[in-house]
Amino acid sequence: MGWHLLSLLAVSLASPATALIGQDVPATAAVQDKPEDAIVVKGEKDPKKKMVCRSSVATGSIMLKRTCMTQESWEARQAKDQETAQALKEEQARRQATKQAICMARGMLC
Repeated sequence: MGWHLLSLLAVSLASPATALIGQDVPATAAVQDKPEDAIVVKGEKDPKKKMVCRSSVATGSIMLKRTCMTQESWEARQAKDQETAQALKEEQARRQATKQAICMARGMLC
């Protein structure tokens, strides 16, 4: 007798869903009908927020690696790379000057 109750329960739960199958439901039923609630976007996209992808080959590899970042991130990365390169040049010049000073103090030519 328990399975009869379960089958009746299943039929009663399925009834509202099957009642909609044969009916025409307007497609805009779920959409708000008020035009003042519509969202309108005006203006232009920020070009620095655009995603830019670049391919590069890592040292020791033959496979291309694709890297995607915003234009703003690419510019920040380039600025950081230039700062690092400048710091390395200054460090190299400082070491060369130190080496020359040591050689001159010892009376050697380097």
